[in-house]
Amino acid sequence: MAKIYRPQSPLSWCLLSVTGKDSSDFLHRLTTVDVSRLNPGQGESGFWLTPQGKTRAFFTLWKFGESDFRLEFDASLEQVFKKSLLAAIEDATFAEKLSITDLSDTHTSVWVFPDSPTAVPPDLRDLTDYRLRINPTAQIFRQSDTVFDRPWFSVWTSNAEIETWLEMNFPMAEPTDLKELDAWRVPALSPWSGAEIDFDASPLEAGLSRLFTKAKGCYPGQEVIEKIISLGAPAKQLALLEWADSASPPFKTKLTNLDGAEVGDVRTTAIVDTRPMSLAYLKKIYAKPGLEVQTPEGKRARVIRVSQPAR
Repeated sequence: MAKIYRPQSPLSWCLLSVTGKDSSDFLHRLTTVDVSRLNPGQGESGFWLTPQGKTRAFFTLWKFGESDFRLEFDASLEQVFKKSLLAAIEDATFAEKLSITDLSDTHTSVWVFPDSPTAVPPDLRDLTDYRLRINPTAQIFRQSDTVFDRPWFSVWTSNAEIETWLEMNFPMAEPTDLKELDAWRVPALSPWSGAEIDFDASPLEAGLSRLFTKAKGCYPGQEVIEKIISLGAPAKQLALLEWADSASPPFKTKLTNLDGAEVGDVRTTAIVDTRPMSLAYLKKIYAKPGLEVQTPEGKRARVIRVSQPAR
């Protein structure tokens, strides 16, 4: 058995094609992905950053060929991250030979979550994290298990082919929704665009230091990122909270400790095995398991885990 999710508002799942003889060098220089290490058929998550180390876009970069790439990402409400990414590409393009195509206009995506290896069609069972498969009717991307703490695929086909592909490959799949996805993502301390990842956030604050390697060459914001890593921790860290009652605080609700000092704010809240839990940003001096925090209305929560510090 498998579950399927059809991305819809507030998500806006996008796929951009980046091709041309300069595409590999362009993406290597301007994103945090070490494109030089990717072989055709591989992908890696990364960022396009500002010079100050803040997020302009977060995506998975897929390599189809030496001059053929895809950028897959959630553009969020009003497609703000797509607009930001396209503006960044335009700002950085001078004489480079590049072609950008928005495949989201002609293709449809569905996410598939198999509950066991046997629920995966035989021709896809060898795909591991960040690997892709192309067949005559679909582009199949094996995403990182760390996002939802389970295996999952994003599948892109032409608008006319999606139902046929699902019927052939996952005929018994059941639908899921964003509430269930958040219930998987929140306890995994997994940030998402438009929620924990925004234009004011550093990837290191979101707990994504694993996406940065010292072997990667220069990219916008590199000096800031490396300085924060050398200091050991960013100014705030992503934390997992468990609420004492049925609290479901709104997005960006302010949090204080029990002495009234402001410590951070709430991002995504989900019901996890009947327990309300939230992802929240906390100032680093308060980002410690066991800390009790509260909302302005007095709803209390306890810090369960915090993201790994920059390293």
